[in-house]
Amino acid sequence: MNRTDRMADFIKIAAVLTAAPRWAGALMAADGVPVPPEWLAAWRWAALILSVGMAAAEGLAISYVFNAWRNQGDKRSRLLLWLAILMLVDFGLILAPYIIANVSGATLAGVLQSGPNGLAGSWLLWLWSGAVAASTGLVVGSVGYAQKSPRSEPAMVRKIAEESPQEFFTCPRCAAEFATQPALNAHQARHKRDRASQNGREPATIEERSE
Repeated sequence: MNRTDRMADFIKIAAVLTAAPRWAGALMAADGVPVPPEWLAAWRWAALILSVGMAAAEGLAISYVFNAWRNQGDKRSRLLLWLAILMLVDFGLILAPYIIANVSGATLAGVLQSGPNGLAGSWLLWLWSGAVAASTGLVVGSVGYAQKSPRSEPAMVRKIAEESPQEFFTCPRCAAEFATQPALNAHQARHKRDRASQNGREPATIEERSE
């Protein structure tokens, strides 16, 4: 496992762990067991710390997917770009109501329930709640797709490779081909050592044989 894969796994695990309070509260409520009042003090601290971690995990995820998109040269690059944009939109939907509440001096609940320009805001509350709930799955899915996408060379590297065909260096004695001049030099040095150990006429080169 390379460094890139380790980073992707870290982001996915962090996204799941930092969403634990929301999942735990929702699933406990689904079972008819609300969070006990005596837990609320510790629950608030846990939620605060894990929410900071979630913000960091989402930022890392967006950066990771954009980096994968930049290095992807095939048709998968378009989907990676859309996943990165979708994470940005989701992040913006989560943050915008809180910023509006701070600027206007209102509460977050008041902003979500009233909606823009005093309109009925139940749809905004549902939209915001859906964005928060989807953020974990979006981060894990996007990073997982970016992690498993085959990484291709950057476009400029591929262009240079296509315009510069591979040059081979040929040994004049045995016609062996080498990708680099140092490799050919080492090969010819072996020929010289073999020739020095022989008593008699040295082996003919390809040019001499053709004559």
